Amino acid sequence: MPPSQITADVAVVGAGLCGLRTATLLQQAGRTVTVLEAAETIGGRTPTTRLGTQHHDLGGELVGRDYHATRRLLHELGLHLTPVPRLTWVTLLPHTRPLRNLPHLPPFLRALRRLSAAARQLPAERPWEHLSATRWDAVTVSDWLDHQHVHGSPRRLLTTLIRTFAAADPGEMSLLHLLYWVRTAPGLFTTLSRETRWRIAQGADSPARALADQLTQPVQVHSHVTRIEQDDRGVTLTTAGRRTHRARHALVCLPLPATATLGFTPPLPPAHRRLLDEARSGHLTKIVATLTRHQGRHHRRVALGEGILTLALRDGARAEGFAPGPYARLPEAELAAELRGLLDLSPADVQDTAVRRWATDPLAGGAYPVFRPGQLVTHGPQLRASHGRVHFAGADRSTWPGTIEGAVRDAQRAAASLLSRTGASS
Repeated sequence: MPPSQITADVAVVGAGLCGLRTATLLQQAGRTVTVLEAAETIGGRTPTTRLGTQHHDLGGELVGRDYHATRRLLHELGLHLTPVPRLTWVTLLPHTRPLRNLPHLPPFLRALRRLSAAARQLPAERPWEHLSATRWDAVTVSDWLDHQHVHGSPRRLLTTLIRTFAAADPGEMSLLHLLYWVRTAPGLFTTLSRETRWRIAQGADSPARALADQLTQPVQVHSHVTRIEQDDRGVTLTTAGRRTHRARHALVCLPLPATATLGFTPPLPPAHRRLLDEARSGHLTKIVATLTRHQGRHHRRVALGEGILTLALRDGARAEGFAPGPYARLPEAELAAELRGLLDLSPADVQDTAVRRWATDPLAGGAYPVFRPGQLVTHGPQLRASHGRVHFAGADRSTWPGTIEGAVRDAQRAAASLLSRTGASS
C-alpha cells in the first residue's frame, strides 16, 4: 500500500489503558483507528500474572473511592471490583505494634496534614501556575521536611512511603511534584488508611483486554514505532520492522522515557524535547507471591522498612513487596527472602513468586516520572502540548499522575481533543 494513502483517522501508539480507551472513544464517535503496540501483549503498566490459584497485578492495581472515571469505565465494560481487606496491623521495622499504638503516628499525621493543606491550594490542571509554584518547585521534599522539623520516626515513615509510591528519594524530588501528586492521587495517604479500596476482580489488565475486544481493527502487537513524520495531509509512522502506517493524526500514549526514544520530523519544539530528555522515572521492582496458607479474608498486614523492600503487604493468600532504587535489580530469590522476613513467613508458606522490574523494561523506562527541583514549573506546560498532527496522552501526563485513574481521564481529554480535530476537512 503506498505510504501516502491515509488508512485511519488516528494512529494510536501504545496499547495501554490510555491508548485503548482513547481508541474506543474515537471509534464510538465514528473515527477509524489503528493501534500499534511494541510488546507482544497489551495493557502497558497494568500487567497481570497467575501464580497457582491467585492472579497478581504487577503494576497499577488499586482503585480508590475518588476514581470516578475508572469506576464508570469498569461498569461500562461489565467488570467488577473486589475490596482490599482493611488494614489491621503495621510493622515499622524494627518495631512491631498495632497501627493505633504507633508512638510516631501523631507527628506523622501532622506532617501529612501540612502537605494536604498545601496540595489543596494547587489547581489540578496546571499546578505550575500557582503563585507559590516557583517557590515550592525550588526545594526538595527533604528541604521541606527539614524546614518543618520533621525528624525521627515520622520522617522515616514519610520517606519510606515516598520511596515506595513515588519511586524517588525525598532528596531528589521537587516539593511541588509531591504536592501535585498528593493533590489528585493521594497514594501516600491511603496506604495507612482504614478507608476501603478495591482491586479489579478480573485483574488489572482486564479493562485493556475488554477495550481491545471492542475495536473493529485488532491491535497490531510487535509493532514498535520508531519514527513519526508529518506533513500537511497527515502522519507517517515507521516501525522497527520498516513497516509504515499512514493516518491523519497520531496519538502517542507512552511513558515519557519511551516517548524520548522516538524520532520526530519535523523535530519536537525545544521545550518539549527538553522535557523528554530531562524526565527520569524512578527505579522500582514489584514482587508478588501466592501463599500456601490463608491469613483471613478481612485482614491485611503491612510492613514498612528501610532496607531492600520498603513496603510489604499480605492479605489472604497473597503477598507483595516493593524494592526501590538500587535494590530494584536484586535477584528474585533475594527479594523473596526479604518478603518472607518482613511478613514473618517461612519458605514453606510461599508457593510461588514473580517479579516485574520496571526500571529495566525498555518500553516503560521506570516506574513513574520524578521531577527534580525546577523541572515541573519549566516542563509542566509541555506535558499535554500537541506537536502539529502529533498528540500526547497517558498517565505520566495526566492530572492524576501515575495512576489508573490518570490514564482513563487523560484518554477522555485526548479523545475530545482529537474529535475536534478530525472533522471531514482535517
